[in-house]
Amino acid sequence: MKRFHCSTRFISIVEIMALLSLGAPAASEGGDYAVRIDDLVEFSAPYSHFTWEQPPIEQDALSRTPLFCGWDDPSYAEQIPKATVSIARYEADDFRCIGPMPVTSIRWWGSYQKWQQAAPPADGPDAWRFTFWENTPADTYVPFSRPVIRVGQFEVPPDRVSIEWVGSDRFPGQPEDSCFRYSLALDAAEYFWPDTYEGDVFWLSVTALYKMKRPEHVWGWKTRPRRWMDGAVRFVSELDVLPSGQAISAIRIEPAEGPDVCGGTSKYDMAFTLGTDPIWIKWEQPFTQLRDWPFYEDEPSTAEATRTSDLVTKCRQPPDLSRSGLDVDATADAPTTWAAQIVADDYLCKSPGPVTQIDVWGSYYLDVPPGNGPANIAFTLSIREDIPARGSADYSMPGKVLWTKTFKKGQFTVEESTSASQGFSSPCNGKYTTNSHDRAFQYTFAIDPGVAFVQAGTTDKPVVYWLSVQALITQELVGMSRFGWKTSASTWNDDAVWAQAREPYSGTWRKLSYPAMHPRAYEHPAMAFTITTSGQPTSESIERQVADDWKCGQTTPVAAATWWGSYLGYTEQACQCNDLPRPVRPDYFVLSIWSDVPPLDANDPQHFGHPGQKIWEYRAYRYDEVLVGSDGLPEKPPADGGREPVFRYSVQLPAEKQFTPKQGDDVYWFSVVAVYEHFKPTDYPWGWTNHERVFGAAATAAEFAEDVLTRQKDVPIGELLKDVPPWQPLADRTGTGEDMSFVLFQRAQILGPPPKLK
Repeated sequence: MKRFHCSTRFISIVEIMALLSLGAPAASEGGDYAVRIDDLVEFSAPYSHFTWEQPPIEQDALSRTPLFCGWDDPSYAEQIPKATVSIARYEADDFRCIGPMPVTSIRWWGSYQKWQQAAPPADGPDAWRFTFWENTPADTYVPFSRPVIRVGQFEVPPDRVSIEWVGSDRFPGQPEDSCFRYSLALDAAEYFWPDTYEGDVFWLSVTALYKMKRPEHVWGWKTRPRRWMDGAVRFVSELDVLPSGQAISAIRIEPAEGPDVCGGTSKYDMAFTLGTDPIWIKWEQPFTQLRDWPFYEDEPSTAEATRTSDLVTKCRQPPDLSRSGLDVDATADAPTTWAAQIVADDYLCKSPGPVTQIDVWGSYYLDVPPGNGPANIAFTLSIREDIPARGSADYSMPGKVLWTKTFKKGQFTVEESTSASQGFSSPCNGKYTTNSHDRAFQYTFAIDPGVAFVQAGTTDKPVVYWLSVQALITQELVGMSRFGWKTSASTWNDDAVWAQAREPYSGTWRKLSYPAMHPRAYEHPAMAFTITTSGQPTSESIERQVADDWKCGQTTPVAAATWWGSYLGYTEQACQCNDLPRPVRPDYFVLSIWSDVPPLDANDPQHFGHPGQKIWEYRAYRYDEVLVGSDGLPEKPPADGGREPVFRYSVQLPAEKQFTPKQGDDVYWFSVVAVYEHFKPTDYPWGWTNHERVFGAAATAAEFAEDVLTRQKDVPIGELLKDVPPWQPLADRTGTGEDMSFVLFQRAQILGPPPKLK
């Protein structure tokens, strides 16, 4: 593959400054926009092995000089010796870990305020600080997700950081500065191992450290459009170092907001990528940018799905509304009245699918709901792994958090009913009140399938999960409100458990029992809830399916996958206001791995390699979509419609769903199909981004005739089409066989537990 590096073409400072001052016009003076690839400013290709990508976004991916849509937001801390006060103002942004792969390299982009030269200023940072944080979701008290608990931090001197000038930034109402790309390979002791901590969403902060008062050209982290999740946050503090493990007051954190191109204000993200060691890569041919290969475009790969029903109840434990029912305190409040408590109960999953609805029944201590209304509350619901009973622990309990979400006021529905007069128990406070209440409430939490937890149990291999509940209440000046999760007369497996803690929590749980003086004293209760999933597809009508071959070197399982795509015909230019409706995201993706059918005669174009039998399949309902660049034809100017935004898609595969090759040193095929339920949008359907040919046979596509469009979910395509070979090789715009853009990650074989950052 062709790569560009600044050492292959030397540019004078005079040329660079001229380009910076002129910017990057949309068209040349003569009106001819076509730019030969050899005329472009050349830069070193980015790191591969990325586990997370949020690069800066160019206004035009083939302009003579890169011009990024964003500005530098100051992110620095003073370390003045013997100073009584040190100023710190720095940014943090969230990311998702898609597997056990450690972070072994960091790349980030930034500028220096009022600096437009191609070399960084002499008074640059004295050191760089990198901090990893756990994620705290938005809740009643703070309406945005944010970093709270620091899980790792280290500092490096400037000579460990590679700096490269890559262009300039430009944003309406913001000054234009030179843009630099920074790269750091971490030492082994600095690696960030996500499996050591709860959850899969974390935060990274990059801080420039100054041992004297901040200079005129203070460093700023580069912003980028199209935020992922909640957007970046900003720390403003007079403390230089925050003690490890100490929770940060929300008053010190604020959402990072700034002007948008449509004249309003919006949140934004920061520009950075995270890399891992190549031992975690099973196969890699990622999308880079049009500057590396000018023929990126998308290949349609879509299907429509129908379902037997919209919702299927997988687990139901109805509330006990008789006098033997009990409500168990599951509340964290502010100001604090009683200690915070979480309650959890287990359930069995026998069929896979995304959890799209959870119902929970409960009541309030002394029948006093918060703010005199049962809807004035928030809930944190979590689904956790099961830790079976073993050894001295004679009961099972929740383990690692697999999914969690905080539902704020207005994000759920509530329905009131009545019950017999019941008691209210708070185990961690040793409180039990008889005949406390007779109002009951059913809370229904609808969950977007795109962010839902996908259960993996089957009839042959059922899986035990735990549902935990914690209500978040802001206490009024008068009265006290505590939510209690209602018990159920239906029980399954082990007893419910509780913990004195606030979410997020990882630790030991205690067995729950009915209190003394209760009619069922010392018995062990179950909790009242239902788990509902979307009905599974009964058929998928495939319009076109694309596949590409890859070489497997080891028998280690495929733990995660990333692929790149865009929406056919949807154009959007960075830093220009676009009020058009955005494309409809696929409801899910079908990822498949196939055996290889090599060509019978390599010299005969009528014989070509193609997929054989499907040997693995996974439906990715929960995936991330992050803007990373654009594709399109190099001769098509933005003035004629711009370019199609390219998105990076990523998914972590559950352990029980990972593909494990039977042998290494073998060739397989990987296919990606975007599935739309009930209908496929006529505007902007999804397409898989192609790639320069790098291995084996060219990618292939299968276009299905009407009489074979409908594929039953459990019937392999090969069985339906064994008499009609559908695959045809694909070529790029030059007529050369092309590949597709994707990366497969593997679970590497390493010895010993990974260390935690200090």
